Amino acid sequence: MIDLTIIIPHYNTPLQLEKLIQSINVHNNVQIIVVDDNSTDNLGKLESVRQKYSSYVEFYCNKTGIQSAGACRNTGLKHAKGKWLMFADADDFFIDSYYDTISKYFNSEFDQIIFNVTSQYSDTGEIATRHLVHARKINDYLGNPSEKNYYRVIKRFAPWGKMIRRAVVEENNIIFSETLHSNDQFFSTQVSYYCKQTVIDGAIIYCITRGKNSLTTVVSKTAYMCHVNETIKCYCFSKNKYSKKVLGYFNYNALLILYDGLKRGIDIKTLLWAFIKLVKGGIPLITCNYFNPIFVYTELTSNKKRYGKDRKFFVEK
Repeated sequence: MIDLTIIIPHYNTPLQLEKLIQSINVHNNVQIIVVDDNSTDNLGKLESVRQKYSSYVEFYCNKTGIQSAGACRNTGLKHAKGKWLMFADADDFFIDSYYDTISKYFNSEFDQIIFNVTSQYSDTGEIATRHLVHARKINDYLGNPSEKNYYRVIKRFAPWGKMIRRAVVEENNIIFSETLHSNDQFFSTQVSYYCKQTVIDGAIIYCITRGKNSLTTVVSKTAYMCHVNETIKCYCFSKNKYSKKVLGYFNYNALLILYDGLKRGIDIKTLLWAFIKLVKGGIPLITCNYFNPIFVYTELTSNKKRYGKDRKFFVEK
């Protein structure tokens, strides 16, 4: 019986992919699926990894004609057999004790388990900033398990650090957006809505790496507008599914999205176009949270810390 399927989209990083595979370890009840997004570099090493791990890793290729981690994940979903799903990025890795932490939930009645994560810089191995927002939300909830703190955790867009019941995904026809960037936002938004029983576990199971040329460090009009468009989709879905009170917990905020673009060096013309789309999409310019000075201070200091350390990794394309 397959308890868990781990789906990994891959593009041009076979060395990091091998590290990730090694961090998963061999378990008879775990299905590992790697879907290559038609890599163009280090093909010799990629073939070496395929041959070395083919006995317990399934390798597929994205044949959709659309270059997208979302398309790769959707390919993986078609081959998934596990009761549970997890997603990992090819340049990240699992913490040594991850299996002991997640396996205790294999026979649980929950639909989604959200775990804590950490991050590190790929060039130095030092603790990075990528996980800080997620960790803060989880710690806030564990310290005060209020309704507001719960919904702030489940709104998180990234698919890593979660274990999701596969039946929920299949029964509700949930797939990833096949865009080049931000393809996980709408998937995660739908999953968190349809998972009626979610538990939040503070154990750290996964490490995100921060380096150049990852999709999260690409600065471009295309990447930014993908984020804007996917956020509008998530907002419209949430507005139709949740009460006004819960929607407020999610803190959809047009000015915050514009501020993010400004910090990333997006040009004024693109920001203006984004502003028009966000307003037409119904996203509030500002939410009541921003009238709370403590909230504003926390958000600004958090953003400053993240952007200050990560700016050197941003790559314009």
